[in-house]
Amino acid sequence: MLALIVLAVAALVYGAPIHILHTTDVHSWVDAHPHNSTLNADLGSFVSFSERFRTMALGDGDDVLMFDTGDFIQGTGFSDASEIVGQYAYDVTTNLAYDALTAGNHDISVDDSVDYMVDTFIPHWGNTFVTTNIYKILTFGTTNIYKVH
Repeated sequence: MLALIVLAVAALVYGAPIHILHTTDVHSWVDAHPHNSTLNADLGSFVSFSERFRTMALGDGDDVLMFDTGDFIQGTGFSDASEIVGQYAYDVTTNLAYDALTAGNHDISVDDSVDYMVDTFIPHWGNTFVTTNIYKILTFGTTNIYKVH
């Protein structure tokens, strides 16, 4: 809530609208929902929409912020198609221009996925990946222990 208040104040001071695009709980649905015509847009459709929307808004002098609040994986076979659960979903997500994103509970439920996220996905995003609740604290043989707050 505080973040929305800060954004609202920033919009007043800045003098231009701030548009917010927000995704969450994608759960590897990158290939649309062909069984439901109102949800039949794939990840490429969203990439195209977000790029065009940002270009239009910036052309009007507005600003656009794009956020995701996690749960990139689990929910479709696409998550399980890679050797590391969710690797393909994380990889295609890097095609989006998020200003900030974080992990959801499904993203931290499989050790290999967390390793991939910590070693590859999070470093890709740098400071735009916002979290204080995922870090590896020790390894016993092949088992990683994570502290999650």
